[in-house]
Amino acid sequence: AQAMGGYHAARLWLLSVHYRRPLEASEKTLAMWAANWRKLNEAAANLTHCATGAVGASAEAADAVDALRQELDRAVSDDLALHRFWPHLFAFCRKANAAASPKRAAPADAAAYLEGLKAVDSVLGVMDQSQMPLPRADWPEEAAGMAERREKARAKKDFSLADELRAGIEALGLRVEDTAAGPRLYAARK
Repeated sequence: AQAMGGYHAARLWLLSVHYRRPLEASEKTLAMWAANWRKLNEAAANLTHCATGAVGASAEAADAVDALRQELDRAVSDDLALHRFWPHLFAFCRKANAAASPKRAAPADAAAYLEGLKAVDSVLGVMDQSQMPLPRADWPEEAAGMAERREKARAKKDFSLADELRAGIEALGLRVEDTAAGPRLYAARK
């Protein structure tokens, strides 16, 4: 299970098939569900990074969240037919990623999509919260300043200063990850 992504990914795989049918434990199937689990967690990380406390999510985002919750309720009520829910969940993740993309960032929509994923996860228990970045609003002021200076140093190709600033962020007990949307900060793993 660890190679697959830990027990959260194994749980996703176990929920992938109706309970009355046998599970297929082939390498191909396990790899597919590990990839699906990574997609789900990456969508949640993207949303966490982009979401702010902004209010006023679009009707499209609110409708997508409502539809996702209804599809999960329908699948659970239909003799735990979660296999019918997965296409809805991964289509939702694609919409969510669009709301969190650097080019189309919609923080209020991202917050709504993130709440939708969290609501689904409260039932399924498949996301790994320890792998989520800190929301920008929760970054310590000192770390936020260093991250901003580090981005400028990287843009100027001053990698020595960028490495120095990374070490400063790590000294605060945080880990930095560079993404197309900018840096993400994570609580350091223990």
